[in-house]
Amino acid sequence: MPRIRRLIPHFTTLRHWVQTQRSRRELARLPEHLLQDIGIDALARRHELSKPFWVD
Repeated sequence: MPRIRRLIPHFTTLRHWVQTQRSRRELARLPEHLLQDIGIDALARRHELSKPFWVD
């Protein structure tokens, strides 16, 4: 059991990375009018989408 406990932080990090990548994919699919509704311009979207998955 102690070995599994040492892996928990790694699984937590992996889950965070997957969620970050999923969110960015969804952001990439949003049409322009919805981006405007949530206050994101094209430049901010490009900047967010250019980040690697491990960067918040």
